[in-house]
Amino acid sequence: MYTSFKEEIARQISALSGVQTDKVLEAIAPPRLAEHGDFAVAIPRLRLPGNPAANATDLANRMEKNELLTAISCQGPFINIFINKQRLMQLTLKQVFEARETFGQNKSGEGK
Repeated sequence: MYTSFKEEIARQISALSGVQTDKVLEAIAPPRLAEHGDFAVAIPRLRLPGNPAANATDLANRMEKNELLTAISCQGPFINIFINKQRLMQLTLKQVFEARETFGQNKSGEGK
């Protein structure tokens, strides 16, 4: 359900930094503290040249809020991002509606 949000974060950071999108996706995780946002990007994991905190500030200032991302800030070498909860709800309900009775089913243990 969070895929669209993570992909948007990775797309923007990749376009601004030149780091491959898959590398950026690997650096996206929940922050340690909820008040820091829904996702955090550890800039040192991107291995950009220069000071990680300065890189985080530069990237956060150049990232754009949109229908998925509502707030972007940085703290030290981390970019903190808040997502649009209304959009998350819409995407979740769409997925539930499309899956109908099969939503939430897990067949990973079948046949064992």
